[in-house]
Amino acid sequence: MLRGAYEMPRNEIADLFDDMLAVENMVMDRAAAVQQAVVWYRSGLDFSDALHLAQAGLCAGLATFDGRFAKEAKRLGLRPPVTAP
Repeated sequence: MLRGAYEMPRNEIADLFDDMLAVENMVMDRAAAVQQAVVWYRSGLDFSDALHLAQAGLCAGLATFDGRFAKEAKRLGLRPPVTAP
């Protein structure tokens, strides 16, 4: 939404998440996964893909129909491995 509708740059979106994670009186559900997703988002993944992958940490793999996501995750050497048909 922020990139598509508001044309906000990727780095500003990542900075916004970093700022929210740093707020002392705010509790974010699965903050560690969000923090990891921000790192992967900065590396080029779509944020929602990065968040799904970050939450799949203990799984043997993640299946998707998004070939671009699978290719990018493989290029970055991310775990668990992402596969697409």
